[in-house]
Amino acid sequence: MNRVQTDLKASLLKYFGFDSFKGEQKEVISNLLSGNNTFVIMPTGGGKSLCYQLPALICDGTAIVVSPLIALMVKSKKLKVMYQMELLSYYM
Repeated sequence: MNRVQTDLKASLLKYFGFDSFKGEQKEVISNLLSGNNTFVIMPTGGGKSLCYQLPALICDGTAIVVSPLIALMVKSKKLKVMYQMELLSYYM
């Protein structure tokens, strides 16, 4: 990964409309942008997805961000019915 020098708060505001980071997001993102392998454990709603999405937007090239949220949503009865009726497509 290319090392990127950037104003993280400005990027956060530009791409997501937030003016501050939540919890340890800034440290996680800085670690990723420094080219370090990073394993993050946060509670539901802790902001994990943004920790990977923001660096993907900042850096050149292609990034694949895998999020389990769609898989969790499919477990709901309404979405299962929609999927069975082919009204909901696979996301991967």
